[in-house]
Amino acid sequence: MRRYGVVEICAGAGGQSLGLEVAGFEHELAVELDPNAACTLRLNRPHWKVAEGDVASPAVWRPGQHEGIDLLAGGVPCPPFTIAGKQPGATGERDWHSSATPPTGGYCTHPTTVFLSGGQDSS
Repeated sequence: MRRYGVVEICAGAGGQSLGLEVAGFEHELAVELDPNAACTLRLNRPHWKVAEGDVASPAVWRPGQHEGIDLLAGGVPCPPFTIAGKQPGATGERDWHSSATPPTGGYCTHPTTVFLSGGQDSS
């Protein structure tokens, strides 16, 4: 059976990650900002590569190194768009949706499929 590769951004402690694994995806990389969540990922899946830091930072990961990945997934926080917030939209400083998939500068993975869920903001 063919295994599909996934890069997961804003991976959290791995809830969505485990679902993707059960569905047959192999993690090439999981990117997570929160150190405790990244530690949990490393403890539960020591064979996964986990990058800790801001998903928008090239110092944390280089999307171009994952060119053509089968799936780009993530539980991206959505404070700029939630009805519970001030709703600044894409102009807000916390617009993670735009920074998750920037379109230029060799920064894209050009995945076959993108799955970004509206993750819950924990801050």
